[in-house]
Amino acid sequence: MNTNIIVYAIPFFLLMIGLELLVSRWQHKQLYELNDTVGNLFSGISEQALSIFLKSVLLVLSDWVRTHFALFDIPNTWWSFLLLFFMFDFIYYWAHRFGHEINFLWGSHIVHHQSQRYNLSVALRQPWFLNNLVFVLFLPIPLLGFSTLTFAIVGGISTLYQFWIHTQTIGFMPRWFEYFFNTPSHHRVHHGRNKQYLDKNYGAVFIIWDRLLGTFAPEKETVEYGITVPFSSKNAVWANTYYWILLWQDIKNIPNWRQKWQYIIAPPEKLTTLYKNTLAMITESRREAAHLIRIPTTLSWYVVMQCVVVIIGLSAALYYENSLAVWAKLLITALIIYSTLTAGGLLDGKRWAITAEYVRMAFMLGIIAAIFYTHTWLVAMLISGVLLAVVSVVWVSRYKLVLDREV
Repeated sequence: MNTNIIVYAIPFFLLMIGLELLVSRWQHKQLYELNDTVGNLFSGISEQALSIFLKSVLLVLSDWVRTHFALFDIPNTWWSFLLLFFMFDFIYYWAHRFGHEINFLWGSHIVHHQSQRYNLSVALRQPWFLNNLVFVLFLPIPLLGFSTLTFAIVGGISTLYQFWIHTQTIGFMPRWFEYFFNTPSHHRVHHGRNKQYLDKNYGAVFIIWDRLLGTFAPEKETVEYGITVPFSSKNAVWANTYYWILLWQDIKNIPNWRQKWQYIIAPPEKLTTLYKNTLAMITESRREAAHLIRIPTTLSWYVVMQCVVVIIGLSAALYYENSLAVWAKLLITALIIYSTLTAGGLLDGKRWAITAEYVRMAFMLGIIAAIFYTHTWLVAMLISGVLLAVVSVVWVSRYKLVLDREV
């Protein structure tokens, strides 16, 4: 059993997304677009799959630092929990802010801001690597002597809180609440690409840090969502890697090491001003958008079906994480990342995704067979896997000619 509270929140997330969809229809608002939503879900799925290893590293490191270097041994009490909660939120403010103001870190955090929609599914659109990249900022927590378990629980609660603020169905909360806490209104501003909304409202649970440190902006005019150079691909693997790939291309064009380093740590909004001849990011984003095609709705629903299957598999893997062998974790994580890649390729209308999907079915059957070999009682899983593979190959094969339109 996994102590990660996000594991148990997955059904709640999906239920609330469905409820928001119904409410938005009732309010005559077009908050959701099918392919965008599925892309968001696969981004969250792949992030959680990688967290089996990446977050484990952070927990082990935190426990090691506390064991060997802690200044105090802080007991698990109500007051220490509250103290840690405020401390975590303040550190999160700075980690989030650096994620916007340092070019290299923005290359990871940008994933969360790429969608041009704003709904609860966007809350699940999480970057793969940012938590590990900014973890050094959170080291004071184990150094002071807070327990690793409490640290993990506080982080989970903070994540859960931030889910509900990704919505347009709630206008404004009571004035006192809006003053102290992060709300849907405040976070809509944070996701805006309007000039006056850029790099504002970094808080997780509390908005008071933004008010104190000059990064607060109220919601006044209609918010335009997304990033300043729109990202059109629905492929979460590309979403998590493209910025760094393009950043590397730009760095190669910069003449000296001092300027290369400046480019890595410069605020993203100043890049085209400081380095006018390095426009690979803008050029590539526009080129990528031009190569995407509109896919048939039935193909989108095929990807939805695969998304549901992968969510079920991920939930089971996370729940039984502590009892799985390392080889099983590696294979399951690899399958989920590969599933994310092929799903994104299909949503983007890429021809290679059809062949990749055939390979994925074979990969999935191989993993199921390996698990069945050591757990022969899982007959139902083996039969279900074979049926899924057959249905998937027949279904997706119908679209091979359609996707031949790819340039």
